[in-house]
Amino acid sequence: MADIKISELPLLTNVEDSDFLVVNDVSSATTKKITRERFLFGLPSNIIDSGSNVIVSQDATINNDLIVGGDIDATGDISFGSLTDVVGGIIVNRFIGSGIQNHDSNGALPTSAAVIDYITNSLTVNYKFTLGVSGSDHYTFSDPDNIWFPTIEDDPVLYLRRGEVYTFVNNSGGGHPLQIRDSASGVAYNTGVTNNGAATGNVVFKVPMSAPATLYYRCTNHAAMGNTINIV
Repeated sequence: MADIKISELPLLTNVEDSDFLVVNDVSSATTKKITRERFLFGLPSNIIDSGSNVIVSQDATINNDLIVGGDIDATGDISFGSLTDVVGGIIVNRFIGSGIQNHDSNGALPTSAAVIDYITNSLTVNYKFTLGVSGSDHYTFSDPDNIWFPTIEDDPVLYLRRGEVYTFVNNSGGGHPLQIRDSASGVAYNTGVTNNGAATGNVVFKVPMSAPATLYYRCTNHAAMGNTINIV
């Protein structure tokens, strides 16, 4: 029998369960055969290709996109860093979605209302302004990407849009409470405002559709600190 070169052997593209591999058993210096099932069983992996299905026997961590054409039947955990671009349904024994608070300690699937609320909030436009101070005369305004304020501005006139969220981070040192008012020397406008009048931390304004065309922001300790808010 002539020698057979491995490079000349035809390529087997579809391995069936009844196929087997011929291997050299070094320990006993004999040639043996191994089935596809036993070969896969011996691999140090938690993922088994059973032909039409891929079986994951333990927890799976996927750092990039996962595109699945069929069903996902999970006995371990599936943890989502975010819940976006979900085309079909998700049915698992446990569901842990970062940012979705409405699930129990066992990670049970959250209610549809919680998922919708999470997605809606993640899509809400939310701008952030950082407030400093210039003496006792001015707030200074900046934003993380220098879009609204390419350079730091003192007491700028603001233009805010209805239906959007604005977070004022009051880093003015604790002595300059920020209050959104109905007029320059009027009372606090609290509709949609969280922590109105806070001296430190965040004052959050979810601008309602009913907001008047003009509001004001002021330091409650220094009347000169502040300006107009135009609602559009």
